[in-house]
Amino acid sequence: MPKLKKLSLEPWEEAVGIFKDARCDDSNTYLLLGDYRIVFPADCPEASILKNLRKRFLSEKIAVLRTDCTRRPFLFKRLKT
Repeated sequence: MPKLKKLSLEPWEEAVGIFKDARCDDSNTYLLLGDYRIVFPADCPEASILKNLRKRFLSEKIAVLRTDCTRRPFLFKRLKT
């Protein structure tokens, strides 16, 4: 299994890939998307949104856009494979 590439999304950056999981530890929340591990601080408001993704997008190809809007910090879009 290849090593996942670690990155963080800044506002108005997008990541695309197959959604694998969202995981948490004491300090970070991780969005596993394709070959990437996108990292967010565990105490950020976005972390609670990411924790609920497992049920909605598991094994689907999605695009995740991080915004600068506090009411909608992420936009998600299902993509056809």
